Amino acid sequence: MDINEIISDSIKYPFTDWKKILILGILTVITGLNSIFQSLGFKNIGLTLFSLLAFVLAYFLISGYQYRIIKSSLNDVEVPPEFNA
Repeated sequence: MDINEIISDSIKYPFTDWKKILILGILTVITGLNSIFQSLGFKNIGLTLFSLLAFVLAYFLISGYQYRIIKSSLNDVEVPPEFNA
């Protein structure tokens, strides 16, 4: 594999199933909202619950899905893996 093919494949990969990548992006944005709210000075019980939700999403769901993307890519699978438990 030459560098041009690697770059071309890496650009095409997210567009093979854009719905899965869009879901991953939305989950990532939700987890980022936590830090935005805290930097704006919002402090209440709702934000605490939101922080807990963001922690679960970021560290378990998103990280696990990213690891499955890497694993499937190493096995020459050319589409993103399914979202499942």
